[in-house]
Amino acid sequence: MKWWQKLTIDWPCALGDWLWANLVTAPAALLDRLTLRSAARIMLQIVLFAVFFAYFQQIASLDLSFLFYVDANIYLDVFAATFVLVARGQILHLFKMATRMIWRFVRPKFPSRIGTRRRRDAGASRRKNGAGSPKQSDDDPAGLWDGRAFA
Repeated sequence: MKWWQKLTIDWPCALGDWLWANLVTAPAALLDRLTLRSAARIMLQIVLFAVFFAYFQQIASLDLSFLFYVDANIYLDVFAATFVLVARGQILHLFKMATRMIWRFVRPKFPSRIGTRRRRDAGASRRKNGAGSPKQSDDDPAGLWDGRAFA
């Protein structure tokens, strides 16, 4: 029975008395003896504590912010390099297409004789000499080699 009374009555009452003493009567006593000079001193202490806390926060988070800053700059450099390479490829393609279009309109209109002459095929000499002439292989140039060795 003593444990039951201690857990249900004594400890909750002790907790309530401690909360009343520290959260109600202590601030009331502080307000009773508070003067303008002590209030200014307390406000100055609070402000200094906030400034020092902000200063500590800046120092403590400096490594992470520097890391994020470098990370963001690397992403920016990668995006810029990708943009430059893609733009370079597009500009090169544009110049190639422009030179093709310009060459299409500027090149001479007459046909060039370079590469237009064709060699006679192997059967041309046979057709020329008639159907009864000896047959030549496709490897021999037509009309230039008649099977005789140079003497």
